[in-house]
Amino acid sequence: GIGRNTVYERRKVDPAFARGWEKAAEIAVEALRDAAIVRAREGTERELWRRGKRVGTIREYDNRLLQFLLRALQPEVYGRRGSS
Repeated sequence: GIGRNTVYERRKVDPAFARGWEKAAEIAVEALRDAAIVRAREGTERELWRRGKRVGTIREYDNRLLQFLLRALQPEVYGRRGSS
């Protein structure tokens, strides 16, 4: 029930609030990372439709997501060639 500007201002002047903000951001990033790993590993299910009727599903895998995660999580192994 408070405005965006209010929380940004409070973060600037209240160290405890700023630490809580950072911890909440870390938790959110961890949850997103975990969801991306699950999606890369298990794929996503897409419905198949023919003539207006659902006839099944197919599991699709996002290879770009997989490559991104491997490079991000183990850059020493999966980093781009030629980069240091």
